[in-house]
Amino acid sequence: MAKIIKIKIGTKTINFDSDTPDFAELVNAIIENQDFDYDQTLVECEEDDDFDTDTFKDAVISTATSMINDLKIDKKAFDERIKAIKEKTKKDEN
Repeated sequence: MAKIIKIKIGTKTINFDSDTPDFAELVNAIIENQDFDYDQTLVECEEDDDFDTDTFKDAVISTATSMINDLKIDKKAFDERIKAIKEKTKKDEN
């Protein structure tokens, strides 16, 4: 039986269906709220008192942290490449 898990990340609340989870919605929430307060992240599963919300919350935070760090690294590499291209273009113009 499917469980609906409510996940609040920053200002976004997602209803995560355990049978057909919408990971894209979770990823978008993480990207849109990159500076969210981990302590304010909430996970609830009202349909199942035995659902381990703490472990699920830890998994969401761990995944979010990893994704955000990867995005920052990718952005830094992107910015460095853009800068190098601009510098080369300036040299070629002179």
